[in-house]
Amino acid sequence: MRRVFKSDLIKFQPDIIHAHDLVMLPAGAVAAKALGAKLIYDAHELEVHRNTKTGPVDKWLRYYLERKHIKQCDAVVTVCDSIADYLAREYAIARPTVVMNAPDVEGGLPSDTDLRSSLGLSNDTPLAVYVGRITVGRGIEQIVDALQYLPAYHLALVGPVNKPTVDHAKQTAQALGMSDRLHIVPPVSPAMVVSFISSGDISLVPIQNVCLSYYYCLPNKLLESAIARLPVVVSNLPELKRFVEISESGVVMDETDPRGIARAIHDAYENRDRLRPDANRLRHAEEIYGWQRQKEALMALYSSFNLPTHAPAPRAVEPRRGA
Repeated sequence: MRRVFKSDLIKFQPDIIHAHDLVMLPAGAVAAKALGAKLIYDAHELEVHRNTKTGPVDKWLRYYLERKHIKQCDAVVTVCDSIADYLAREYAIARPTVVMNAPDVEGGLPSDTDLRSSLGLSNDTPLAVYVGRITVGRGIEQIVDALQYLPAYHLALVGPVNKPTVDHAKQTAQALGMSDRLHIVPPVSPAMVVSFISSGDISLVPIQNVCLSYYYCLPNKLLESAIARLPVVVSNLPELKRFVEISESGVVMDETDPRGIARAIHDAYENRDRLRPDANRLRHAEEIYGWQRQKEALMALYSSFNLPTHAPAPRAVEPRRGA
């Protein structure tokens, strides 16, 4: 793979090679050395501490490759402050530039319908929403279990599915007599997420601390929820707590305890008018987490390389997204 990508990269004669994730870093390093190009490593998560079932040999190999090539990079980019600090400590490198996963606030599109209407629910029916991949480690089991303690509430899971996870959720709901209150909803276009979920009442981010990469996670669904004017109920994890503190738009829960999750959801619902982001709080959150700020950070990094005069100016890049 490294030889294949190296050959393709060299054809382009780039001044900067931006390697996304560890899988592209070895080829990027070889090509950058051959061309005298600048090399950026973009770590979208903690590669050595991902939520995978691979064994210790695979984990060691990822650590070896990352440690070998990261010090060859002219710059490192990652998605949040916690991971930036970790990479700086672990590999004794300059602190990476943080470019968060962020939606394009101005590029949103109206959806053909809204979530509540698509489910046939009245406006006074409490509706909690989970957006993202419906799979292991994301807290799906815990929030479905919590639904039994919220007899008036409905829960919508919106996103691409891992079949065993969804099957288990449906079986749990059926066993507890609440199948009519659990809804599995196909994903919508990223540009329509905000519009689609805005008819909900609460947005849930129940990611579990199953690996260090998840412990430090900062998913873009946080800002999407704020733009949709939904209070968030988040796991007790560093970056999620920080978002709630900055935006003042949510509740932190014990993501491992279904009863605790239910209490947090109910608390957020009862206080939804106070927690719903107003214009000032949303503006403050966007100034820190929004795509405009992230784009500025990335473009400033590119500009710092003092590209030769024959090179084209860096173009605006697409918003970064997390799962």
